[in-house]
Amino acid sequence: MTMAQPTERHRRGIQSASLVFVSTLMVVVVALGLYTSTAAARGATSSYIATPNTGVRGSGLGPINSFPASWNDRCGYLVSGNATTSGTNFGPDSPLVAANLTLGQVYSKIVSSSAFQALAAGRDWVTLDWGTGQQGPPGAMQTFVTADFLFVSGGVPDPDGYAQMTYFVGSGNVTGSVGWPQDSCVGRAGFRYGARLSAPTVTYAVGQPLGINFTFTNLTSASMTITARTSCLGNFTVIQGGIEAQSNGQRAPTYGPAVYHSAKHPGCAGPPLKVVLGPRQSYSQTLHWDQTNDNGSQVAPGDYWITGMETGYLGQTFPVSVVEGPIIVGNQTQG
Repeated sequence: MTMAQPTERHRRGIQSASLVFVSTLMVVVVALGLYTSTAAARGATSSYIATPNTGVRGSGLGPINSFPASWNDRCGYLVSGNATTSGTNFGPDSPLVAANLTLGQVYSKIVSSSAFQALAAGRDWVTLDWGTGQQGPPGAMQTFVTADFLFVSGGVPDPDGYAQMTYFVGSGNVTGSVGWPQDSCVGRAGFRYGARLSAPTVTYAVGQPLGINFTFTNLTSASMTITARTSCLGNFTVIQGGIEAQSNGQRAPTYGPAVYHSAKHPGCAGPPLKVVLGPRQSYSQTLHWDQTNDNGSQVAPGDYWITGMETGYLGQTFPVSVVEGPIIVGNQTQG
């Protein structure tokens, strides 16, 4: 069965190889009667600077944070040091100006929403970037503000830690989705990373094991060392959920509790990973999920999302999306 991919309404500013963010990007997409325009946002009210060796706490610290640049290095630019929340500058035509809203007010509405609290599950977070835009058919456009968040535990990003949140200006509704979107990368990347299912299917019989393959590739002309705190290149989290139809005819992801965390199990209990890759060399590992929860019981038939976190160059960590839609256990699907 083919699952429809949730509509991605968020468009990010172009990121150059020197990590210069263009904050005035405007993208217009016309497809199947759906019009979307996005621009960067402005109006932050507070900021936070990460303190070395103490972790990063985003909770309650406002819409702008500083965090390790590798946490948002989606293109493999070999970054170092800290980065700051992007997309925080906008012009007088911003929908926030028309609605008499500040970015701080929108931030408060998002992080206090039930949708955000359900995904945060008591964890800290950092705000990676902001954007604004519109969607919908002609004559019925909805204005929205988007924010990308990364949930953090003990100063380290979680495998299910990436979330895109959307605040609809007109209704005040907040929606959220998990997963790490693909970026259009500009400039020469230093490495490539990612994760995928080891078999070309998203439908599995009850009890059928499935593999998650993590890969890291050195794209430079010099040797590169990748390290991890455990023996595994990555780890993953399985989240109960699915896809459901909405009143506007679109399909949206649904999320329940996380049922399995690979990091909690002994599969990565060996010596810490350290691999030296020559120019253009790759390293891969495949982890397996046997469809049990963290207590060792078979999960119920239904839909499940898989998200992950990969370790790589100099021990940096990178959130990854394993599949674009949910996997289906037992040939059942929601919605």
